[in-house]
Amino acid sequence: MNEAAIAEAPPSVSTAVTVSEDIQSTLARHRGALEYALEAYPMLETVEVANDCSRHLKNLKRTEEEIAAAKSELLDPVKAWIERWISPTHNSIKAAIEHCDTKLLAWTKSEQERVKRERAAAEEADRKIRAEAQARAAAEEARSREIAEQRRREAAEAERRRKEAEEAGNKRAAAAAAAERARLEEEARAREEAGRQESQRIQQEAAARAPTEVKEVEKVAGYNTRKNWKARLAPNTTEDEAIDKIGMARYGLIRLPDGKLGFEDGERRELISMLKLDLKAASSKAKGEELNFNVPGLESWNDIGGASR
Repeated sequence: MNEAAIAEAPPSVSTAVTVSEDIQSTLARHRGALEYALEAYPMLETVEVANDCSRHLKNLKRTEEEIAAAKSELLDPVKAWIERWISPTHNSIKAAIEHCDTKLLAWTKSEQERVKRERAAAEEADRKIRAEAQARAAAEEARSREIAEQRRREAAEAERRRKEAEEAGNKRAAAAAAAERARLEEEARAREEAGRQESQRIQQEAAARAPTEVKEVEKVAGYNTRKNWKARLAPNTTEDEAIDKIGMARYGLIRLPDGKLGFEDGERRELISMLKLDLKAASSKAKGEELNFNVPGLESWNDIGGASR
């Protein structure tokens, strides 16, 4: 804090209050004003009593104005002193609090957005790794099947030679061809099995891989955020449109694409609280229309007010 900010110190203020004798007398006379009015005018049964009550009302209003002026005379200097010496510092402190709170909240939100972005990127990277592993596994199985099919074709060729050798009476050649066919069939089976095992290994290795770590939101000492869910208008929806939709949903109605009304499954009675009655707006309408006021469920009435002259 610079020296200019503390150079001017507030003067001391006296707590003594001086009240004029006239005001003290007025306060003494009217200290039981309500009790007197309740006792003197419990019911206005005649015009004479009503006239007396009216005169008393005028006197009360005049006295109330005097006391209000006296209050202002006593309080205004104190208020001025407060505004001069206390309010600037108080307002500065409140503004500083709002500034720091705004910055900390913005920082926290930015951290949450960072975590959200990094988590999405990490999940996408993990997804790509799993997809690549599945592609490698599928390619390994396909390659193994292709080799196995080649060995089976070779085994079929060896079987054809065996039959020819048997027909020709060449037992040695037939035995050799039979042995070759058995070897090739075993190679085909072993190759397929090896392909399946390698495919499973690749997929299991990818599944066992730990997810990419994301640095969580760093906590600020002494500062916490709280959940504060709120409702707001849906995109491209006006307030009138929202009220229309809530009103229809209350009775299980929906507006179809052609503009006509259709029915949904069941009413939604909990939505009735969303359709708040604006009696202030209704009263403004009644003020203009008086007896011609026409709103379902409401009526106009004349709540007369009094004015002493």
